[in-house]
Amino acid sequence: MPGYSWMEDLAKEGYDVWALDFRGFGKSTMPAAMEKPPHENPPVVRATEAIKDVEAAVEYIRKTRKIDRVNIIGWSWGAVAAGMYAAGHPEKVNKLVLYGAMHGFNLPSMVEPLEERPGALNSKLPAYQLATFEMILHHWHTMMDGHELARKEAFEAVAKVFMESDPTSGSRQPNSIRRPVGPLVDLYYIWSNKPVFDAGKIKAHVLVIRGDADLFADPTLFGKLSGAGWKKEIIIKDATHWVLYERNRSQLISETTLFLKTK
Repeated sequence: MPGYSWMEDLAKEGYDVWALDFRGFGKSTMPAAMEKPPHENPPVVRATEAIKDVEAAVEYIRKTRKIDRVNIIGWSWGAVAAGMYAAGHPEKVNKLVLYGAMHGFNLPSMVEPLEERPGALNSKLPAYQLATFEMILHHWHTMMDGHELARKEAFEAVAKVFMESDPTSGSRQPNSIRRPVGPLVDLYYIWSNKPVFDAGKIKAHVLVIRGDADLFADPTLFGKLSGAGWKKEIIIKDATHWVLYERNRSQLISETTLFLKTK
């Protein structure tokens, strides 16, 4: 989900900008399983479900604005859903920005906590997890590796939006949000080098952009976009998976805007 004024930045460039919260996230509807204790149901909201939300949004925009194709920006697991949608609906996507995108490579440090034994996904994963902002900070600080890449105000702003994404966040100690575990199942396969969609089927013009310290993003994705009408890769120096909130965010914004303007 674009944030931290990215929508405003693009709107100032003349774009009609829309944001989407997938089911189970933010202001979208919570699956029924997320209103029950987490271990009563298996993981919810895989990318195959999320693309239904993308499709609904795209169809609404196409109808409302009377256009044939849209531009899509996807970040992190959102880029998985965006890529999957673009691969399956090439006639409806003009340009695709895959920021901090995952596709298929080996990342053992993230895979092992999700296994019940080597090579086997934990069969008892819950429908959702209770996620604290400290979980985000742990990965963020790991990637920053002691470098001051973001201001204190940015951390505070992200924390505020994070907690406000679930109206029940303040009812638990420590404060936490309900987060679907389905995306983690997708990421388990992705980080085990087992892609959940065929990047070669994407026909749109594609910008792949990531921070040089982004451990989550797939460094091999660009080479897999064999069917793209045109493609470009940008690696932002001194930036992590959360470059949108960091000191070098201006390059993310400017490169994205330049790509969208290029005919």
